[in-house]
Amino acid sequence: MSILSPSGINTKGFTYTDFMGVDSSRDKSSLDTGEKQHLLALEDGFCDWRGAIVRNAGVKIHKNIDKTIDHVRFYSRNNVCFVQQDGGGLSLNSDQDHLVQEAFTTGSVVTSTVFNQKVFMVSKDQSSYVYNGSSWNKVASLDHLKPAYCTSVGRRLAVAGITGKATEIHFSRVDDENFFTEQEEAGETSVTRGAFLDIKNLIGTADEIKGLGVLETNKLCIFTNDQVIIFNIEPNFENWILEDKVSVQTGTISHNSIVRYGTDLIYCGRDGIHSVKRSMENGVTIFSESLSSKVDIKYRELLAACPNLEKVCSTYDADEGHIHFFFPKSSPRLSEKLTYALNPVGGDSKWSTGEHLNSRCGDFLGGELILGTSGGLFKTQNIEETSDFPPTMIATTPILWHGSLNSTKESTSFILHAHGFGELLIECFNDKGQQIDSINLTIDDTGDDNNFPDVPLTRQYERQFLHRYKGVQFKFTSSGSGILRIMGLAINVRD
Repeated sequence: MSILSPSGINTKGFTYTDFMGVDSSRDKSSLDTGEKQHLLALEDGFCDWRGAIVRNAGVKIHKNIDKTIDHVRFYSRNNVCFVQQDGGGLSLNSDQDHLVQEAFTTGSVVTSTVFNQKVFMVSKDQSSYVYNGSSWNKVASLDHLKPAYCTSVGRRLAVAGITGKATEIHFSRVDDENFFTEQEEAGETSVTRGAFLDIKNLIGTADEIKGLGVLETNKLCIFTNDQVIIFNIEPNFENWILEDKVSVQTGTISHNSIVRYGTDLIYCGRDGIHSVKRSMENGVTIFSESLSSKVDIKYRELLAACPNLEKVCSTYDADEGHIHFFFPKSSPRLSEKLTYALNPVGGDSKWSTGEHLNSRCGDFLGGELILGTSGGLFKTQNIEETSDFPPTMIATTPILWHGSLNSTKESTSFILHAHGFGELLIECFNDKGQQIDSINLTIDDTGDDNNFPDVPLTRQYERQFLHRYKGVQFKFTSSGSGILRIMGLAINVRD
């Protein structure tokens, strides 16, 4: 970044670039690192792999329905299934308006999976439903189980969270959801018949199954409150084996928080967000890695505000490389999310937060991210597109000390490198929290900048900034639609 100096004044420039997302683990006074600069807060934006602060993409209405959406699952590229809050309970619906009124009771936690080219939705102690693209139907084979959780593994539908059978996982017949063990005739010998596992001898007597996930292709991860147990599941149940090279001593708070990323499983635990993964060193051991140390304080705040932790959920946007974690709050019309922006070229991934439209759940398929909100279903747009529902991004730096905590600085100018479009309000505070300035910028690029999103052109914006302080803090508020990136900032001070 070039540093310009007013004529006749000897100045020294301090630059802040390569932004690293939110770090709430340290005080605002101890985060000034210059390059590889963390932020105190970043709402409805993210830090990309280049180190730019980027305003989130806007959204458009996916389906015009003024309902609070509790759960979303793609049936096909052109048909989304969802759970909506109605007056007397939770109803099942689809893009094709296939509706089942009040299928589940108010406040129920609904989980789902795709099996045998159909969508299954279950909720503890209630009838289960299957969607075939043209109608919803009850799953008669699950009436005796009424599970809380479901997933698909080894060409079988697996269910758990069963009252009176808290440590059991029940599996359908291969490729057939109509047969579990109870539906099989006595004497059935096929190795593809319905089956079940009981893990009570592998866990403590007070523990129970809290979720199911699939690692790699055929490894069923059984999440309890305090650990993860893994079985290799094949169509032939005689080939099922317990993975003995597993060291995962953190459980989950929510089945719906378990999301697959590549060969890893990401999930929410009581103490943070974790990843179940295979060791790169020996290729055998499966272990857990904490991902959320930089936002653990924020994470605990979100858990404390969530009245039912089993409603915490997540989804992976493969196009943007973002994992979103949704935390519905006590009010039915409020929700907040954490976003984990993955680095596609290696290196640190980066955290941010958001409250846009009170998104509370989502699902991704075929390049489309559908969000369930307190006001219906919305589709995330391409980040360069203009939008009828643009977010307002707020980014807050820590206190910037320009190399010294104790010396008084005399600044002369403020410089911003940015790219894109939108109005930008920059509020400036000294180290005592007193506002000392306010800068309004209109970011308005011309030319073909947006045709090259990975190599953006930037403009330099410089404004007079005559102040005395020991430390300075900036809050950026951005409105507008379309792309906006903050590439870096700089302060000129008297030398």
